[in-house]
Amino acid sequence: MQRVLLQVNVSGDDSKQGFSPDDLRRDWPAARSLPHVEINGLMTMAPLEDDPELARAHDDQGADGE
Repeated sequence: MQRVLLQVNVSGDDSKQGFSPDDLRRDWPAARSLPHVEINGLMTMAPLEDDPELARAHDDQGADGE
């Protein structure tokens, strides 16, 4: 079993990689059904901000964008 984290680009920044929140919602059932993969969590990619509180606001979105 391969344990993985899925990368999610919650900022929409084109210079970052990973699933968009919409793509993750769409692809979640397929990812969960992979026989030798265990999804252990998400890595979110917030935008680079001078104020850390602005970057943290993206952490609160989660995969459902809320």
